[in-house]
Amino acid sequence: MFCPEIIEVDDCIFISEFYNGNIMELRKLYKNTKDIEMFVNSWSLQSLVKECDVINSSDDYIEEFAKAIQYFWQLRVNSLFPSRDIVVEIGEEIMGEEGLTVTLYQKGQPK
Repeated sequence: MFCPEIIEVDDCIFISEFYNGNIMELRKLYKNTKDIEMFVNSWSLQSLVKECDVINSSDDYIEEFAKAIQYFWQLRVNSLFPSRDIVVEIGEEIMGEEGLTVTLYQKGQPK
């Protein structure tokens, strides 16, 4: 969760657990690498909290959890790909996910 396996496929950076080997299909659906990466790497923290029922599901706790995920994912991608500009972003309903979502993508990637 905090230190996921990160893979590179066809110049895209993915959290391996979220990627299912469909890069050609994704290239047909999305215009650019950023959108492909955001789609694959988006993770709804709201869904996780509902499934776990361990964490208090108040917005403050979810937001703090999201910030921790963002921090550790950023450390991870920076250590694996130091020459790439990879963004770990928190936002609401990114790429259609439910509630507070975390995702990562390469900034300024060509098509």
